[in-house]
Amino acid sequence: MNLVAPVFLAGLALLVPVLIAFLVRRRRQIVRVPSTMIWRLGARSVAKNRRIRDVRRLLALLACLLGVAALVVAAARPTGKRTDATVYVVDVSASMSGVPLDEARAWLVRDVASRGPSARIAIVLAGAEPKVALAPSAPGPRVDEAIRAIAAERSVASMDEAVALAEGLAHATRARVVVLTDRAVESDVSRLGAKPEQRVFGGGAKTKDNLGITSLYTRTPPDARDDEEREASITIATSSEASRRARLVVTLAGRVVADRRLEVPARDEANERVLLRGAGHLVARVEPDDGRPDALAIDDEASLEESARRPPRVALVRDESESSSASFFIEKALRAAGVTELALVNAGGPPPDNAEIAVVLRDGTGRPQGVPALLVGVEPKEIGLTARSVGRGETHLRSLALEDPILRGVALDELTALRAKVASSPPGARSLVELDSGPVLVAGGTGTSSWVWLGIDPEASDLVLRVAFPVLVGNVLTHLGGSSQIVVAKTVPRAEVTLESPALVTPLGTVAEPRWRLPASPPATIALVGAILLALEAWLTFRKRWAT
Repeated sequence: MNLVAPVFLAGLALLVPVLIAFLVRRRRQIVRVPSTMIWRLGARSVAKNRRIRDVRRLLALLACLLGVAALVVAAARPTGKRTDATVYVVDVSASMSGVPLDEARAWLVRDVASRGPSARIAIVLAGAEPKVALAPSAPGPRVDEAIRAIAAERSVASMDEAVALAEGLAHATRARVVVLTDRAVESDVSRLGAKPEQRVFGGGAKTKDNLGITSLYTRTPPDARDDEEREASITIATSSEASRRARLVVTLAGRVVADRRLEVPARDEANERVLLRGAGHLVARVEPDDGRPDALAIDDEASLEESARRPPRVALVRDESESSSASFFIEKALRAAGVTELALVNAGGPPPDNAEIAVVLRDGTGRPQGVPALLVGVEPKEIGLTARSVGRGETHLRSLALEDPILRGVALDELTALRAKVASSPPGARSLVELDSGPVLVAGGTGTSSWVWLGIDPEASDLVLRVAFPVLVGNVLTHLGGSSQIVVAKTVPRAEVTLESPALVTPLGTVAEPRWRLPASPPATIALVGAILLALEAWLTFRKRWAT
């Protein structure tokens, strides 16, 4: 046992005066009496109780000595014998929330209390990214605060990276590594010969029935009726072996926009879509509607900020060396569509930094990468589209996909085109406008990789002179801007919601329980025992005097 303040052991010298005080007895006072008849009658009962009084006196002496000694030792603040260094890897994934994490924190407090003042404690959190929550430190308030600050995240545990980080910390001090988790960990998580130990929590309290949100995002729907309409997509999963009934409530800016009941298949997921209008804080919350339990609370709610839509920042990429009427008319159409931030970019120059949509008349280094694009006659290799030129005899309008939002309000009757390019649509793309010779308006891609290709030559057609052209450009911007403005909420991964546990071949060994298994610290416990012993001594002494 180690002592934080061994100087207080000098207080054991107090046992000497205590012992002397018990050994010293008052001298008996002799009093002459006229008769001893009453004493003789009670002499037999007094002789019988003498041994009991001697035992009580010895017990009182022993209790007093032990009580004083216990208080002195408690003042010296004893700790556990072990003084080694330990790095704890704490799983803070979503499935650890609630009871498992509470048990892990309590176990960690007990284990730290069992170590000496020269021990070194470090804590690594295994969340979305491993991080050192506590550098090697001696037991004390700093360690206690770090333990209290441990909280679960909406993520899976990056256990391999966290163990590697912990072993790096442990290498210099030859510390042991202990993993605290709710799922057993495979031994190959460590590449070293000396494997970490583990402690698994939550086994008794965890139920296999769980219901939670695994995905929440908003976007502009493909069939949007106007520029303000948005769509929220919510995915709900369950770990239950039977199908679950769930209630989904969606609020936007504090008002309920959807309150629905839905069925979630066993160990599967269900998707629900909700139309939105307006901006504000969007919250989706799910709860069981069948009376069955829900193991985790951290996955029951997801939220994001749905901001008001604004015109996108557009980069118009063209060749500055060429005098083109196409660039002039497209710039006018972009302004008419509400674009206020328009950057004119040279195709051979550097790309702009903040463009959200690119309108490309001439491809080159100036085209922004990683943003949706309206391609006017150009054929970037990455979209897999090939085109060929056709003359006036093959430019007769054949069909329009009027059901597509890009063509909403666009009238192209009696379109005149002297030159055009027709495309061979790549897989997954959709043809919107077709001439007799082939498609001239094609849309494809997803997200920031979405694109719209226009093959009609603006300089050799009356398209740019029509009222429909600014409408078409505005619809394309809405489509591309909606694709790029997908707002995604931070949610709990599906593996955590469904409580998936991988099959283990060789799990890590289990760490032993801490040596001190007391509700209070060792000094407080010893002081309490000392106080009880002194109270026992006082009671025995009082009984003796009362009997006398």
